[in-house]
Amino acid sequence: GLTLTIKTMAEDMTGNYKCVGEATGETKAEAKFKVSSPAEHEDLIDPDEADVVIVPGEDVTLKVKKLGGVITTIYWECNGERIASESTEYKIVNTNNDNTLTILDADEADAGKCVCVAEGVGTEDKAVFNLNHNTELMITVNPIKEDVECEAGKRKCTMKYRVTAEKANEAIKVKRNFVKICKLINGNLRSCKKAAKACKGPNFCRRLKPKVGDAGKYVAVVTIDDQTAESDPVTLTVVRRTEDDITSLLRG
Repeated sequence: GLTLTIKTMAEDMTGNYKCVGEATGETKAEAKFKVSSPAEHEDLIDPDEADVVIVPGEDVTLKVKKLGGVITTIYWECNGERIASESTEYKIVNTNNDNTLTILDADEADAGKCVCVAEGVGTEDKAVFNLNHNTELMITVNPIKEDVECEAGKRKCTMKYRVTAEKANEAIKVKRNFVKICKLINGNLRSCKKAAKACKGPNFCRRLKPKVGDAGKYVAVVTIDDQTAESDPVTLTVVRRTEDDITSLLRG
């Protein structure tokens, strides 16, 4: 048989095509071609938030708003793979106003690109979402006890704070020189000192032989890679015991 190949179709090539015998002039085959115009773009959907950070173990929801045009088909693709409407890894919810894709129990493998494709009559629109790992430095610092009472003149008066740090979901070792413990005076940090050698991470501390004037609030300040985090204050109460108090304690 004979084959007719048209490499590049143009709009003016719409019409009937015939295969005619050279000797007899008889029509051997006939075909009709219609060349459609390229689909025009129309805004059908709008992404709620194009850049999304993945936190492993948590659900990630991607949402597009429908802009009012006629949508005949809407679907999602993630990293080149079309998402089935019924899936154990994803959940798709479609309403009159929006469409959402939820990645259930997301992990690092879900990073990449997800695309919502909306098709209308002779038109198509796409919303692209970039999914990234959590690369921010996260510092957590909390007091072990928020209220500490010490006796004036006694050496082992200790305020402890628990400090942890992670980046890209990996723990970072917190060194003693990252941690300072300061007295909070009129809203300002004063008398800052590096965490004591006797206390190692993740629990860092400040030790002192307190005087009555040392009473007050103390805050742990952690600085890693130019990023700083502060704890809630620890309230230090310093008591001075009299001989009668000591006698009473011994008798008790």
